Amino acid sequence: FKEAGFDVPICHGDDYNEAFPAIGFERHDFDGTDMSVLQRGDILNKDHGPAGGHTEIYIGGGQVVGAHSTASGVNVKDYWNDDWEYFWRWPGK
Repeated sequence: FKEAGFDVPICHGDDYNEAFPAIGFERHDFDGTDMSVLQRGDILNKDHGPAGGHTEIYIGGGQVVGAHSTASGVNVKDYWNDDWEYFWRWPGK
């Protein structure tokens, strides 16, 4: 984010609900079932679940990037419906 000119603190869970709107991102409700609404750069979020919240970035072509485990670190995977609750989109697209 900093390289793109955004001043965003390290966030997790509900922190996004304050940090992202403050810099202009728009929140969109999303249940994860219709991947066709996603655009490259959308930030997928869920605040709750068995392992807590999770965030991924949709990079297009049916793929996401995120931290999937401590063993594998950050990597690219095919999109999957992880019971997403919403996504953030930069309206300048």
